[in-house]
Amino acid sequence: MLNNLFIIATALLALRAEDTEVVEDEREGRIINGREARPGAYPFVVSLQRNGGHICGGSLLDSTTVLTAAHCSEVFSNEEVTVNVKRHDLRKQSSQEGGETIGVTRQTRHPEYFDINLLNDVGIWKLASPVSVQVSYVTLDNGQYADQVDLPAQMIGWGRNESNSSNLPPRLQETILPIYDNDMCAEAYYWQIDSRAKLCAGYAEGISSTCEGDSGGPLFVQAEGRVIQIGISSYVKNTKCLNANAPAVFTKVANYIPWIKSQQEADDKSLV
Repeated sequence: MLNNLFIIATALLALRAEDTEVVEDEREGRIINGREARPGAYPFVVSLQRNGGHICGGSLLDSTTVLTAAHCSEVFSNEEVTVNVKRHDLRKQSSQEGGETIGVTRQTRHPEYFDINLLNDVGIWKLASPVSVQVSYVTLDNGQYADQVDLPAQMIGWGRNESNSSNLPPRLQETILPIYDNDMCAEAYYWQIDSRAKLCAGYAEGISSTCEGDSGGPLFVQAEGRVIQIGISSYVKNTKCLNANAPAVFTKVANYIPWIKSQQEADDKSLV
């Protein structure tokens, strides 16, 4: 059943052996039926890249720490990847957009990450140097927002915006995805959803979703003058992406705050 439920990540593994910049991992998400974001509207989102090609999204916790998905982490060596900050159009150079490309010193998956069902799908990347351009940082949801059914949350990311299409828009996309009822989502995924660790967001009608390429990106609300991150983009049910009664699945950040904080604050030397 799990083989039918979860999309197997092939390209991230294949990229280890092939020198290519194209990622075709259908367990990643790209926004379907969204719209192009306004340049500079989301200075906390980052593009994680290998050899100049986008592989995942992420969000800035502070000037040296990125929050992303575990399945985006420890796939490639630190020497192969970069974090691209304050970006909009990925066809341009970072400097053309007032952004920055920074190396990586550490990628860490949650120690209990389980690849089969993407349980504990949360990861941390540490930057080789602090961000030097003007950005903003996310605040982690403490559980206040994640269980508010129908709360309109925002999702942003780069890439494909049509199901079964090879067109990959390079500009940042945005959409609204309401928080989905936990029980209804669990039923759609054959009761493989642990509501303590995961949440769902989307529409019963299947009118907008993540799809292919946005793994690791933030699901968030803007409240109290802050960007409050609720979830981390994890997976969708199948390659159609737009599925009635089967919304996108996200890692619930409130469940992982102690671990995230420990990795955020850890001295890299102490982890060697």
